[in-house]
Formats: sequence, C-alpha cells, structure tokens
Amino acid sequence: MSPTTSRKGINTLSVKATNNGGPGALIAQLEIISAEGKRQSHVTDQSWKLSEQEPEGNDWKTKGLSDGQESTIAGKAGDAPWKNIPLKSNELSELHALRKQLPNNRRSLVMQERPADNPRPTYLRHRGEYTSPKHEVHPKIPEILLSKNTKMPTNRLEFARWLVSQDNPIGDRVTVNRAWRSLFGFGLIRTSGDFGTQAPAPDHPELLDWLAVGFRKQGMSLKKLHRQIVTSATYKQSSTASPELLEKDPQNRLLARGPRLRLSGELIRDHMLHASGKLSSKMYGPGVYPPQPKTVLSHAFGNQTWNVSKGEDRFRRSVYTFIKRTAPFAGFMTFDGTSGENCLAKRDRSNTPLQALTLLNDEMYVELAREAGKLVHQTSKDPVNELFRRFLTRPPSEEESKVLQDYLEQQIDRLKKGQLKPVDVTNDTKADAIWAGKVLLARAIMNLDESITKP
Repeated sequence: MSPTTSRKGINTLSVKATNNGGPGALIAQLEIISAEGKRQSHVTDQSWKLSEQEPEGNDWKTKGLSDGQESTIAGKAGDAPWKNIPLKSNELSELHALRKQLPNNRRSLVMQERPADNPRPTYLRHRGEYTSPKHEVHPKIPEILLSKNTKMPTNRLEFARWLVSQDNPIGDRVTVNRAWRSLFGFGLIRTSGDFGTQAPAPDHPELLDWLAVGFRKQGMSLKKLHRQIVTSATYKQSSTASPELLEKDPQNRLLARGPRLRLSGELIRDHMLHASGKLSSKMYGPGVYPPQPKTVLSHAFGNQTWNVSKGEDRFRRSVYTFIKRTAPFAGFMTFDGTSGENCLAKRDRSNTPLQALTLLNDEMYVELAREAGKLVHQTSKDPVNELFRRFLTRPPSEEESKVLQDYLEQQIDRLKKGQLKPVDVTNDTKADAIWAGKVLLARAIMNLDESITKP
C-alpha cells in the first residue's frame, strides 16, 4: 500500500486481495506513521471486515463495509506456516508469548515399529538378485541361542530386552571382549565384529566366560570391568619381550607380556592436554571446537565456519569435540579416526610420517608444547626430567637424560645467538632464551614414539 495522508477523525482503509488458486488466507499489516515519526503496527485480526464480492458504489470506500463479514482467524503472527514472515506487532499474542517461555529442548528421532497385523514382508533373494525374491523369511533369533525357558521375541522392544538380558549368551561376552581389545589392542576373540561360526575360537575361553559372568554380577558396570582388567597382573606386565618369546608368540596370544600399541587420536590429544596441565575437567554441554587448520573446511559441505573455542572449552576432552561428518576433525583423522559415516567394529592402526608432522607442527600441539614449557619454566624444576615424566610417565635413563640435556643446551645457544626468536617460539613477548628452549624441548619429547604408545 502506498503512503496515505489521513484526516482528523475516523479514517477507513480498504485492501483488495486477488487469489488465483485454491483456498487462501490474507495476512496484512497496517503500519501508521504519525507526523512525529512514531510507528504503530496493526496486524489483521477479527476486527477486520471482509466481502468476497467487490461492493457496489463508492460509499464503502469512505464509510467502510456496513454489511461486511467477520474475519475468521486461521492463525496469528508467529504461527505456522507464517512464522518466518517478519511481521511486527505492538503486543504478541498470549499463545506466542507462552511459546517463547518453553525450553528449547533437543529432540531425537525415534523409530516406530509397524503394527503386528501389517508387517513388512522380507524375502530371501535368489542368488542375491534384488528383483528375484524366492521365499519369505520371518524375524527370529537362532534357536541355538535360546534357552528352554526363553520366549521368542515378537517385536523390536522384546528383542532389545533379550539382547541385554542374562538369557543372551553372547551379549556380556561381546562387551567384555570390546573392553579387553580397547586396553590390549586385541580381543580375546580376535574378530571383535564377528562372533559367528566363521570366527576363530577365543584364545582363552575360560577367561572370557569368567569376565562375562563377573560383569553381569557387578551390575554391568564398565567402570568396574575396566578397573578389574587394568589392576590385573596380566595388564601390569612389562611390554618388553625377549627374542625367544617373540618367536614363539609374536601376537601375544599367551598373554606373557603387557600391551604395547599406539593410542587413538582422541587419546593422544587427551594425553597431551593432561601432560601439559591444560586438560579441563568440565563435563556435559554442547560440542567444542579445538584448533585445527582452516584448510580442512575448504571442501566441506554446508556451513564452513569453525569458530575455535575460547577459554576452558578449548581444552576439553576429545569426547566433546564437535563432529562434522563432511569434514571430520583433522587431528583425529591423521591417527586413523573415523568420519562417523559408517559403523566400524574396529579401527585400523597405522604409523605414517604425517602423524609425526602433526605432533610437531599442528597448531593444537604447538600450543600445548608452549603451555608445558611455560609450566616447567615457572616451577624451576629440572626441565628434562619433569617433561620426560609428564609425557612418557617414567623417569629417563642416564643416556636419555644426556641426549635431551644436550639438545636443550643446543637450542638455548641458537636462541641466544639470534638464530631463533624466543617470541616466535613461545608466542610471549616476555620470554627469554631459556624459556623458549624448554618449549622446544617439550615439542621434541611430544614427538617421541613412546609419547603416543601405550607402555
């Protein structure tokens, strides 16, 4: 509507709407601007009169619709499907005001099963050909897994209850085997994702059964299960093996030595956070955004922003790292992390030059090296012994101490000669050569193979 100058007294305004399709509704907003510049907004409501046919004569243009119909309110500003229309009003409706008070709860989609009298038929395809269904199959559990007193589940809920019940002979064993694999690098059954007839037999079936029964008796507590394994004499053995033992048992099936394996990307980051004294104990809440190269999101789908978290959130545990499937966190993918697009029973484990470069040059690890060097510098402790114990969890040998001390002195000498600038190393204008040397020492120790390997 074009601007109109109103007269003193009662003014009548008319609106003509043309509908070229099916049933429709009219949402209009009348905005009045006074001579002083004040604005008043009036949205369509029940006080508006309507006529489906254009009235005869011209009296209605000045006197209004004397025989007009009352409006039927189908929705208010803010209601669907018009909630995205930027309408203004002086006062929100009571319903809209109440809606704004509701908490913004996160909702998860759930699956609703089809009714029992209308199941979806499932067929065995002839020779795997999708267009050649041969005979119908029904959802059942292999009878070999059912005990005499167990009733065959008839729907997904009953099946889920059976999975976690003590009537399921493999549920506890699968859970125990996964916990064992996470700590030893391999399970008591080597194929963690296959417990069928084609899988190899357990290395120690009695041990697997004993742990599974104890797991059930302890209330299926993973914390108690992990404590039981890591406090055992088997786990606390040295990972050092003699040549004779390696020849007899290269895969450690006899459990004659402790585990030795590279940590996952998430555990490596958490370990470095803890060793540098920056690990946050904060729990719960939304995902956080640790530092990572900006080029990671250059080919990502959708929103390509990665606003690095500030303060404590920057140093939270890796489990809270935001997951973007089209651009997984680079620090985890370098160490064989997964994108989340597929469910994997077991990750691969590799050792590549890129992993060493990441620990040495990635912004996230450089920042932690600076924090570790600063922490040791402020405590005035022996930097070699303190940093070594922090990252490798053991004291250095005499030979190791000598090599690292020589390296530290060499770097301090380079810094004093001006070959390197302390501010570039520490990102602190107050840093001197000794402080910067300790940061370089921390970077070197973080890059050791033993720093990212389970001892």
